[in-house]
Amino acid sequence: MSDKKSSTEKCGCKDCKCENCNCGRSMMPICFLVCALTAVLVALIFSISFTAVFTTELRHKYGNTYAGTYVEEYSKSIGATIIPLSAGATIDMFESGATGFLMIGETDDERSDGFYGRYFNLVNQLDKTNEFFVYTYNKNGEDSQAESYARAITLDNENAPALLYVRNGKIHDRLDSIYDDSILNTFIMKYKAVPSNE
Repeated sequence: MSDKKSSTEKCGCKDCKCENCNCGRSMMPICFLVCALTAVLVALIFSISFTAVFTTELRHKYGNTYAGTYVEEYSKSIGATIIPLSAGATIDMFESGATGFLMIGETDDERSDGFYGRYFNLVNQLDKTNEFFVYTYNKNGEDSQAESYARAITLDNENAPALLYVRNGKIHDRLDSIYDDSILNTFIMKYKAVPSNE
């Protein structure tokens, strides 16, 4: 018979420091940790699923509502230095998988006006390639739901202006502030030579 105690046997000492017994050790903290982690995981899965379903429904709703708007507005403005887009055309630009530079500005906003001025001056020096767009939103516009959704898919926060490089309907890169014109020039020239079918 072995002199060692089994791991389930209690030693009987007051302040147990024995390595081979279970006295003084509770399974409660481990059970609580497992339950808490399970609850967090379930909540995270539900949150992600709900957000994905909600976003998909919005994309489907607005994608169908404004389908073809981007091509229509693009066709009307071919040859312009910068092609203006409405909220619907901006939404459709992403839905249709278009590629180009999109500046987002706010109506009657000093920062947006300054950003647009720099953007226009630089684009005006380049060849007209019909790949430069501007979407100027009005928080109190006629179609406030489309305006709100267009802002949500283009801006990281509520602050405009921003310049996006959109490739195949997805934001590939963004410029949220300009300290000097060379930053804007570098940003545009980085993608100017990239073919749109990549």
